Amino acid sequence: MNPKPTKKHSLLPRQAGARTAIIALLMGIFLGGTASLQALTEQQKINLLYQEIRSSQAIFIRNGIEYDAEKAVSHLKRKHNYAGDKIQTARQFIKYLATESSMTGIAYKIKLPGGKVVESGPYLLQVLKKIESENPE
Repeated sequence: MNPKPTKKHSLLPRQAGARTAIIALLMGIFLGGTASLQALTEQQKINLLYQEIRSSQAIFIRNGIEYDAEKAVSHLKRKHNYAGDKIQTARQFIKYLATESSMTGIAYKIKLPGGKVVESGPYLLQVLKKIESENPE
């Protein structure tokens, strides 16, 4: 004869399931919280630079010709793809790809929404410093 399960016995699987759910929830909170503390990779920093350029509403001046932000990002991505593994850091990206024309040596410039024109290298370094300060290592 099989004894009829009592209420006490029938609650055990539910308690085990609840315990598992609580442990999973706590692990998610703990692991989710630590994930945001991880330092950005250099590629993530470069991607954030692209994102900042896109959202800037600035005009990019390359070899005297004005381009919108989307075309500027497209151009920089082509240069980055061509450079391949030679570019390891966001600072190298700015210095070697986003500062001047590799064909003419003429500095890239950025016309900010207020009309002020600045050289892209120093401007993008400021943007990178902001990105890094908001995502400390």
